[in-house]
Order: sequence, then C-alpha cells, then structure tokens
Amino acid sequence: MKHSGQYEVNDHINDGIYFGEIDYSDVEDFISQVTIDSWCRPKSEECFEFSDNGDGTATLDGYLCGATFDIKTGIYNTEGKILDVNIPSQLTGKNGKLTVTTIGEYAFNDSQLTSVTIPDSVTTIGMEAFAYNQLIYVVIPNSVTTIEENAFKKGGWIQYGLDNDEYKKRYYGNDPLTTIYNNTGRSFDWKSIVGGSITDANFETGTINNPSGNVTVTTGYPS
Repeated sequence: MKHSGQYEVNDHINDGIYFGEIDYSDVEDFISQVTIDSWCRPKSEECFEFSDNGDGTATLDGYLCGATFDIKTGIYNTEGKILDVNIPSQLTGKNGKLTVTTIGEYAFNDSQLTSVTIPDSVTTIGMEAFAYNQLIYVVIPNSVTTIEENAFKKGGWIQYGLDNDEYKKRYYGNDPLTTIYNNTGRSFDWKSIVGGSITDANFETGTINNPSGNVTVTTGYPS
C-alpha cells in the first residue's frame, strides 16, 4: 500500500493553513496550480511517497516536494524540480514508524538531482532509482547489499514523443558523475549499475571506463 506523508491539497495549503473543501464554483479562476513545496515542508518526510512492506519496513517510491501540482486534475509533475534530497531512515506509516530499507525502481529518475544522502538503513537500491540526474558523486553506506541495473546511469540518449513521425531525442544521464564512495565492503557490477563501461567493472574499488567520462569507485567520503 502506498502512502505519502503529505496532506490532501484540499485540507492543507501553504504549509498548514487550513482552507477546508475547495468550492470550484467560487474559486474557478482563483488558482490552477500550486507547487507542492508551498504546502508541505521541503525536505521533511511529508515529501516522500512510500510503500509499507508489511514487515516494519518501507520502500521509497518517490519525492514529491518541489513538484508542480494541478489542483483540478490532481496530477503532479516532479521532472526537473528536485535538486538535493536527504533520505530519512524512517517514515511514518498508518501504523507507526517504518524503516526505509529499499529505494524503489525509478524513485528519483529524471529529476535533475544534484546530491543525495542515502541512510544506513537502506539495503537495496532499485533499477534506475537515480538514473537521468546530475549527480557529481554518491556515497553508498555499508548497509547496502543490492544495487540494481542502471541505478546510477551515466550518459546516453532517450527517445520520447513524436514530431512529424520522428522520435525526439534528448541527452540524459548522471553526466557529471565522477566518484562513487562504496562503503559496503562488497563488489558490484558497476558496468551494469553505471552503464556504458567499455570494460568489465566488477570490483569493490576501481575505475569505470565510461565513454562519457570515467568514474572512480573508492571508499570513504568526499572531503
């Protein structure tokens, strides 16, 4: 079951000020969109969408604050709105606190993310969880045991939409990514995780030879 720490838009707007039910006949043109960070507290747990795994743990499915929300349609768009995220180790579900153990597939993909803090409660980073961003480095805590394919995808082209019967293309990927701090004490298939490596890269520390720029996998933390 998915949850969000956020309140419904018709209950709370502008960080806790109560408006009650919105009568569109009275406020037809009053407002068409709000940004989610105007009615949740940015970087708090209210911003995270998550699933209760049923065992006291949670899978983080996405980050909502900073998205554009259309009140009438109920649709939000996070693309291009997120810059940095500090993922909490716990989130509050309907039945109490849940430990965040999994960052779900596509949770932060295509979000122009420039930095992320991953807590040491996380054991799994899902497929393309942080793909298509602008990360310069990432620190992986010692709790992580599984990193899935293209979790930190670097460089590439994506096709989207149709324009005169031809697919449009745009560049994507963690192009600035230069360093991964692997503090797990484990080896991973970085060729699969980062993508594009011209050589095998299954190791604990080493260099990923990526055509878009090499990535150093080391231990420790950025200075």
